[in-house]
Amino acid sequence: FYDSNWELSTFRATSVARLLIDKYEITPQRVGAIGYGQYRPVVPNDTPEGQAKNRRVVFFIKNAPPAGNGPLAARPAAAAPQPQEAAP
Repeated sequence: FYDSNWELSTFRATSVARLLIDKYEITPQRVGAIGYGQYRPVVPNDTPEGQAKNRRVVFFIKNAPPAGNGPLAARPAAAAPQPQEAAP
């Protein structure tokens, strides 16, 4: 279990990042993961419905290829899902 909602949020974010890298072969240099915990709710967090909506992952994937010519820079990105919010 997690000591805080912040750590749980970060775990969710890194899990999605890992999925994008492993399953969809997104270049790791294009992906980042941030956990906000309870500090950036999209709706009030005082009902079970609000808590469910705030239990989300927001992700961004860079469009530009990473600089350099290493093996990860040359790795083509697979067809990726469109940026969206996902609830685990």
